[in-house]
Amino acid sequence: MKLVAIKLPNKDTSGLSLITTNTNIQNTVTETKSFKATGTYKIQLRVQAIKDGKKYQKKLTRSFNQKQTLLQAINIMSTLRESIKEDLKDGTIIKQRATKIDQDKPITLNMAFDAVIQEKKNLLKAKTIKSYESFYMTWIRNGIGTQQIQNITREQLQTVVNAILKIRAPRTAKTLKEILNPIFKKYVYLGILQSNPVELLEFKKFYNVKNPDLNDEEIKALYKAIYEYDVEPFRSIFIWLATGRRVNEVLTLRWEDINLEKKLFTIKAEDNKAGKVMQYELDDDLLATLYPIKKSGYVFPSIKDKNKKMHNDTIKRHWFKILKNANLEKIRIHDLRHIVGLKLVNAGVSLEVIASVLGHTTTSITKRYSNVRTKTAATALKQFKEMIKE
Repeated sequence: MKLVAIKLPNKDTSGLSLITTNTNIQNTVTETKSFKATGTYKIQLRVQAIKDGKKYQKKLTRSFNQKQTLLQAINIMSTLRESIKEDLKDGTIIKQRATKIDQDKPITLNMAFDAVIQEKKNLLKAKTIKSYESFYMTWIRNGIGTQQIQNITREQLQTVVNAILKIRAPRTAKTLKEILNPIFKKYVYLGILQSNPVELLEFKKFYNVKNPDLNDEEIKALYKAIYEYDVEPFRSIFIWLATGRRVNEVLTLRWEDINLEKKLFTIKAEDNKAGKVMQYELDDDLLATLYPIKKSGYVFPSIKDKNKKMHNDTIKRHWFKILKNANLEKIRIHDLRHIVGLKLVNAGVSLEVIASVLGHTTTSITKRYSNVRTKTAATALKQFKEMIKE
């Protein structure tokens, strides 16, 4: 076997080599037209990446038959370079190095899904795993899930997406991509598949935010009703929610997460949607809700059992009373987050700062606001409160 470097002009072929038994071929492939395959041939791709000061590399070898030209084979391997490099950096491939799969054994999509879900059980929240399993059971398991993963086409997957879009929101359809993309991606890396059909799926553009249709006077009336509500601890709970916090973040808050000396509170990674530790300032409004002060336990425990977290449904009845006092209807508790975001956007506050206030999980935004400090979020929230109290 001879390893021949591929170096085509005007094309990024770094790390690519042709593996051949032809000893007469030159040491470097500089053009593809003269290459004639008599059977299967192999292309090797070497990718290097730096993670935490250490160099990691991945070597991927793929076989191609004579129906595919050398240029086509090079193009296929080239498309894998950047995604492999990213996965080397975040550790995905490093964890998969020990994975061995019998390529001659039939692998159904169901088998592949079950294997990947098992791998991710220690990486994802139990709630997310349960949601993925429910979605998969509804839309995939008894359909294309029974087929061998090598035989599943982009057209078949698009048919499932289109079926979902007929009766569900586009965001629901995109869950299919979240679930299946890492599965097919894994089997491309392992050499079982030549390409990932999920990457070619088409989804309608969507905005997964139902913005409350409230004018400035209605927003002020809502916040006035929250601050004047006379039933505790629900008044205090809604004052926390009025800062843009999620319901689960507030109801899982413990006294151990409160630092009165530094006027800070911490939301643990397991208690927020982002899956990250988040820290925020305690302003005067929030501090006023923290009395009497305790050393441990939930800040807002269950009414019946102080050792348990208050159930989300418990606060809904009081929310409806607040809406009635404000002469409003059909406003969700979660809409308080959107009100904060909308008012700050309209005031010209940057998306990075708004993301730091709300704890957004969108990857593209997360990368942009990751360095925004706690103080910046506090300043923006103070600006918001000044607007709604004018």
